[in-house]
Amino acid sequence: MILPLQDGGITEKSYGKQKIYFIDQSSLTAANPDEIKAMDFQIEEAEKRMKELDKALKEIQSESRKTADSLSTTDLLKAVEDVS
Repeated sequence: MILPLQDGGITEKSYGKQKIYFIDQSSLTAANPDEIKAMDFQIEEAEKRMKELDKALKEIQSESRKTADSLSTTDLLKAVEDVS
C-alpha cells in the first residue's frame, strides 16, 4: 500500500513492519542529453582532481612520517656530544 504524506513530495510504502519513504519523482523533469554529458564531464574532472589531491596527500603523509621518524635537533646534538 502506497500512501502519500501530507506535503505530497514524500511517499510511504509499507512492507509488513518495515516502512520505506521515497520522493515522488513524477513531478521531476528529465535532464536532456546535453545536461547529462555536462554532468558526466564535471564528474570526470572532479574524479581527476580527487586523484591528484589523494596523491599529494599520500606524498605529504610519507614526508611527515619520515620527519617524525628522524631525530630532533636536540637529540642530534646530544648524540654528537655522546660520540665525542
